Amino acid sequence: MLVRRSWAMSTNLEFEQLSEDERLLFMGRVDAAIEAFDENIDSLKMWKRDFSEHFFNEPIYWSLEVKLGLSELRSFLENKNCDLTTLIDLEIAVCEIQQYKLNRIGRFAQETLSPDGFTAENIFVTYFAWEGLKNGRYPTRESDMVEVAFNPRKDSKFFRVFSIKKLDLISNSNWELERSIIVEPAEEAEPVLDRRDHLVRHRSISVPSTGSDGDLEYTILEEGGFEEFEEVITEALDDQSD
Repeated sequence: MLVRRSWAMSTNLEFEQLSEDERLLFMGRVDAAIEAFDENIDSLKMWKRDFSEHFFNEPIYWSLEVKLGLSELRSFLENKNCDLTTLIDLEIAVCEIQQYKLNRIGRFAQETLSPDGFTAENIFVTYFAWEGLKNGRYPTRESDMVEVAFNPRKDSKFFRVFSIKKLDLISNSNWELERSIIVEPAEEAEPVLDRRDHLVRHRSISVPSTGSDGDLEYTILEEGGFEEFEEVITEALDDQSD
């Protein structure tokens, strides 16, 4: 039977060994997290292959870093004599990458790709915002560290990559793998438009506070202005290497 503990850090937890039930529980949690990040990474690599060689590199890199941290946790848990303090240290390292790196680029993308989606201009703005984050040009806002809340009916599937909740899978006794998903009541949800390939070409978004009756077209990922972006970025990178 699993021993329930308070996982708060304290000096008496130092080098405390896990029971076999606890070790197996944590291994199952880590495996679930790795599987979820594998899914995210596969999607990002597919979009990189299909749409843009350069745009998806940043989220791919940090998703792989989170997975690497989870893999280290998994390896340590394979040792039957693993101790709780080391596990929590490894968990903290994973959470820092998730919150300070991956979640931040997701949050910035949520802002820069709104309200009209993957236009060439928005793609450029997002790319350079990520460059600014990488170079420390933006202060850390607490809200940036939280996962992106993903609405399947309204948001691009790109944002699902950033929706995994905090990976405190050792210190949180109630942890289970969750994505932050917005579920709308059926009566409030907008109808989903389909075409033969089951993609929504454009989604109408009402423009607030303009007094206009017009709607703004949302450019989805599959219709994004990546070709123009790639031409300019490739040329700029070539110039830097000369």
